[in-house]
Amino acid sequence: MADYRAERVRAVPGASEFPPQHDLPQRRGYNAYAAAAAGRAAAPHAIRDVASVLGLPADSLNPTLLAALTPLLDEMDALRWQAGQESRRRALLEQAADRHWLLPCYNRRAFLRELDALLAGGAAEGYLALIHVGGLEELRLDHGLAAADDALRHVGATILGNLRVSDMVGGLGGGDFAAVMLGRQADPTAKPREIARRINDPPLVWEGQPVVLPVAVGVAPLAPGLAAGQVLGEADRVLRRPG
Repeated sequence: MADYRAERVRAVPGASEFPPQHDLPQRRGYNAYAAAAAGRAAAPHAIRDVASVLGLPADSLNPTLLAALTPLLDEMDALRWQAGQESRRRALLEQAADRHWLLPCYNRRAFLRELDALLAGGAAEGYLALIHVGGLEELRLDHGLAAADDALRHVGATILGNLRVSDMVGGLGGGDFAAVMLGRQADPTAKPREIARRINDPPLVWEGQPVVLPVAVGVAPLAPGLAAGQVLGEADRVLRRPG
């Protein structure tokens, strides 16, 4: 049985759900590390522990020397703690830089980078499906930004919910999405066409009214030696091909 995704795409808050941030300039000046460090109590240092850290025998330290070394040891603890916080923050920022601004998938830059790495690895047996969802701009102009965001969540939930965890998904901007599905398929277009059908079955409902979104798909095979842009361009040509 396929291992399908379980992300709750529709749980992402809407644009209208965030309160006005009138105090944003003050927040930008807030130093979380300094505030947290100020609230940390310095841990007492035992002579045996200090000697172990410094690589000295315990009997070579006396209380007077320990008192002189304590400020230095406290500073080392604070720097070690801050380095750990910075490392975790950097990891979060790197993850955020690769993530779609609204959906739990790659953004365009990260998707193309990962696809290039996959193709360069020489084990890229599968295909890329390009899914274009129309009507989002008209929905945004007619019903507002929140309606367009909800439509993106609806589309994202449908795409991600019908693919395996191993399938790589990216939001390329606007109503364009791409998915890399690895492995041999008897009919590579079957899954993309199924996703296209399910986007409108059931359809998005906005303010009690169903909204039908036109969907087009294009599929291109993966092959070692190709660049991500080439595969994406071929899928786009198939998508725009008449008939």
